[in-house]
Amino acid sequence: MATYSKPQVFILNGMVMGGGLVVSVHGRFRVATEKTVCAMPETALGIVPGASHFYSRIPGFFGEYAGLTGARLDGAEMLDVGLATHFVPSEKLPFLKQELAKVNTSDADVISVIISLFSTIPNLKAESPCHK
Repeated sequence: MATYSKPQVFILNGMVMGGGLVVSVHGRFRVATEKTVCAMPETALGIVPGASHFYSRIPGFFGEYAGLTGARLDGAEMLDVGLATHFVPSEKLPFLKQELAKVNTSDADVISVIISLFSTIPNLKAESPCHK
């Protein structure tokens, strides 16, 4: 999926865990919302997460922290560490999907502009592990 030539848009609205996270992280566009919860729960069972490849590429030591603890991230935190490319409030998703369905293009720049029209910059919580 990471090398697929057509841009893919993953809308991460809800639980994004385990294999769902591993699949979606390779898409060019990853849209998180305030309802997004991301984690690799298999770490609680002592299993090496499939996310270890991309967790290890998160700047700083946050990827190690998340991979070792199974920490849950919300949509704003996913955007902050680069696991999401955009943040769109969930009430705008139907309109985003409608606009994306209207365009008949594989041009990533066009798709990026459309997603950006609905994107906002979320506030990180003060207690976010991303701040540590």
